[in-house]
Amino acid sequence: MSIMYLGQACICLPFYLLGFYGRNYLKREKRDRRVLVVSFVIWIFSFYKFYSPQNLSINLIEQNILAFYLEAIAGSFVVIELCKMISCRVLCFFGRNSIVPMMVQFSIIWLLMKFVRIESLSVYVVTSLAVCILSGFCIPLFRNKLYDIFK
Repeated sequence: MSIMYLGQACICLPFYLLGFYGRNYLKREKRDRRVLVVSFVIWIFSFYKFYSPQNLSINLIEQNILAFYLEAIAGSFVVIELCKMISCRVLCFFGRNSIVPMMVQFSIIWLLMKFVRIESLSVYVVTSLAVCILSGFCIPLFRNKLYDIFK
């Protein structure tokens, strides 16, 4: 553990910088299949070639840091381009308010781990879906007409 999670914040800083400085490109609604295909190939290759378990909550990265960022950024671009191709009101709402699920998901995961042991892939998938649904239900708590924590 680092003091006040400073190490974890520094690991995540490149993602923040990429989002901040690339916001004009990332917010474009135009789909780019080349970016999707190239990002997907890079993501699969780097995942296959360099993968090792990570745990950012305790600042543990057991692989080359450049490979870690390459994997994460390529995977992020895959998700961004796929989201541009899929038009769904629920997912759009979830995406616009994604700060809330990111804010509450660690607490929900911590609470669920008190009751659920992840011993198989099916339990992992069900638990992941439960976390996504529960964190999505938290959006109206923090962002509504009467009380919006982010304004």
